Amino acid sequence: MKDARNILPSYISRQIHYPLPRIDQLVDSTSGCKLLSMMDASQGYHQIMLVPEDRKKVSFITSTDTFCYVAMPFGLKNAGATYQRLMDKIFRPQIGRNVEVYVDDMLVKRKKAEDHVTDLEETFLVLRKYRLKLNLAKCAFGVRGGRFLGFMVTQRGIEANPLKIKSILDMKALTCINEVQRLTGRIAAPNRFISKSAEKSLPFFKILRKAKTFEWDASCQRAFEELKSYLAELPLLVKPSPGDTLYLYLSATLQAVSSVLICEEEGRQLPIYYVSKVLNGAEGRYTPIEKMALALVVTTKRLRPYFLSHPIGVKTNTLLKQTLGKPNTSGRLVKWAVELSEYDISYMPRTTIKAQALAYFVLEMAGMSAKDTSQDQVWLLHADGSSMTQGSGAGIVVTPPQGEDLEFTIKFDFKASNNEAEYEALVISMRIAHEAGARHLLAYSDSQLIVKQVEGAYEAKEESMIYYLQQIKELKTSFDHFQIIQIPREENIKADCLSKLSSTLEECSTRHITILYLSEARAPLAIQPNIGRRFENSYHQMVRRGSSPRQSVGGRQTQSMSRSFSASRAHPLQKILYTPFTSVLIYTRRNPCPPRNTQRVLRSSGWHIDLGQ
Repeated sequence: MKDARNILPSYISRQIHYPLPRIDQLVDSTSGCKLLSMMDASQGYHQIMLVPEDRKKVSFITSTDTFCYVAMPFGLKNAGATYQRLMDKIFRPQIGRNVEVYVDDMLVKRKKAEDHVTDLEETFLVLRKYRLKLNLAKCAFGVRGGRFLGFMVTQRGIEANPLKIKSILDMKALTCINEVQRLTGRIAAPNRFISKSAEKSLPFFKILRKAKTFEWDASCQRAFEELKSYLAELPLLVKPSPGDTLYLYLSATLQAVSSVLICEEEGRQLPIYYVSKVLNGAEGRYTPIEKMALALVVTTKRLRPYFLSHPIGVKTNTLLKQTLGKPNTSGRLVKWAVELSEYDISYMPRTTIKAQALAYFVLEMAGMSAKDTSQDQVWLLHADGSSMTQGSGAGIVVTPPQGEDLEFTIKFDFKASNNEAEYEALVISMRIAHEAGARHLLAYSDSQLIVKQVEGAYEAKEESMIYYLQQIKELKTSFDHFQIIQIPREENIKADCLSKLSSTLEECSTRHITILYLSEARAPLAIQPNIGRRFENSYHQMVRRGSSPRQSVGGRQTQSMSRSFSASRAHPLQKILYTPFTSVLIYTRRNPCPPRNTQRVLRSSGWHIDLGQ
């Protein structure tokens, strides 16, 4: 098809940019109506006839003859946009009032049941006027609820499609990659109803990353059963009323960010939409407050219509407002603060969540509450191996949730390649963390090969690599949770230094290395007294005489150094912190009024002069 577009003239294959309605908005506008009538157009796109001069453009050849379409076929890339534009044009007076249209799906709605017959009559007159036919086998008139665009729409609210839920509940233990792909595709349909869906689907996503190997272990089966039990009792979602203030709860963990948008009616908290996202790459190394900000940004992009039409109150006990208000620590925070400035967002302390359906959001982030025993006891591990001509070694830094870091430098009494040293460092560090009592371990390594092989993205072919991988798999079973993340070498500097230290030591046994701190240098490294006195004399001579230094090495040095000093009565010569907002006051010792040409001289030297203050 891509080649065909290149061959055909632009006037034939020109794409029509016409937007389709948002399904979420159509479903929200439909819920809460007492009576509904759902209609489906017969033959779909074939009801739009082609003009005679365009029929030859959609001709095709068979074994018997050459044929052409007289009606718009389904294969054209502009067919959907053309049909949607037609439906929007003919139903323009009714859309939003008593009719909603999405391509060939039409729905007649009304809050009052007694007006439904009048709405149907108005709709049928429009269909008859433009000669559009309906497929009666797919139509339902005067019902209190039904399936519309993949959802169950009723007067009570919005429910998930039971057929799509049943397709997941009927699945057995998965046996291949294709079945896992089928499962993740089916989970995407009721994603709006699933609290923290990204975290529930993480074991399945990890299997998909291991394209060459399939391993359905106990953790995957446990996650599958928990997902089934949650899908059996999905919450009922509601639509907000115009002008209502909506509230947002945020959650951030090591691997995903999530949120839930709710509204309050008569003291009850009712969910509107669940949003979740898996952290990829560098996002997993964000600070906790950056993850909370990322959760808010992701939610605003996904639920933009809600944020534009309602004031939003973000309930959080973190310093999210202060961080976004003064984003001077990270460039991404500046970008996010600008993106969030277009919405009416306020921040308020988090209160207790009353609804049982929102119980998963009691905890905002990992490690912030003692109730979250699975997250507040996360141990951090930095490991690095080194192989040099002098020898090989490993550097390990284990960071417990509380207390000081455990630092180790290990000397290998055998020859090891760089990859083998990296593996040895990881295996030893995992054993140390296990013996120290870690149950939830997050390991960091700067070796892409090691991380990818442990994750299953790369295949190990050497016997030594296969042996190390088997050891790591056995050690992983001793932890309730284990994850390894690749980081740049600059972020693993402590473990790297420890590994190089052990590699350079020769014939050493277990011993302590004393580290001393030197507060002052033995020899002065700053300007020596005689040099400083010469500079001071040259500086005041330049100020008094109003002349630039001579074009020599010393003169140019004086002119360059003078930009970092100022002179006054109280301080004949002092160093200043020069910033774009620095105001320099210049006075001489003898004459309180500076010479007339002082401003000219210092301006030529690059100074900003403000003598009026």
